[in-house]
Amino acid sequence: KDLLPGCHYPDLHGLFRDTGVADILIQSFLPRHAMLFEKTGIQVLWFTVDYFLTLGSNTTSLPFIACLWDLCFLWGPRALFSGFLAMLDLYFELPRSDKEPKGESEDDESEWLMKKFKVALAEASPDGFAARTAEFLHERQGGISDELIATLRASVTST
Repeated sequence: KDLLPGCHYPDLHGLFRDTGVADILIQSFLPRHAMLFEKTGIQVLWFTVDYFLTLGSNTTSLPFIACLWDLCFLWGPRALFSGFLAMLDLYFELPRSDKEPKGESEDDESEWLMKKFKVALAEASPDGFAARTAEFLHERQGGISDELIATLRASVTST
């Protein structure tokens, strides 16, 4: 209830609110990802539906899930969003060059990138994930605080 308020309501208003929060955090903390998502038409909602509705349990291993859930029990919503950023940062590989195989269109490219991400996530272990999540919690640009999450949730809800 406190971790994902409104995410499981019939209208999914909490999911859409937290998707907006995640989008702002991606733009702030992972700007290269944000630019790629915009260029290829990848929607943040494609990631957040599974992550927020199932707390990552649909596509990751049990040790990975246990790590994420431990962090959420310890740090609350800020760990959930930090874990989301860590997951993207670690497992959504940004193309290194224009020579990597892509489809004929943006749709093909976004589909290819999402498939790579899902394979990487399915094979992910918690090694490094907890450390990267902690970096987002505490170090990067002042860290992701409870106040930041509350403020973003309030601002996304009011717009």
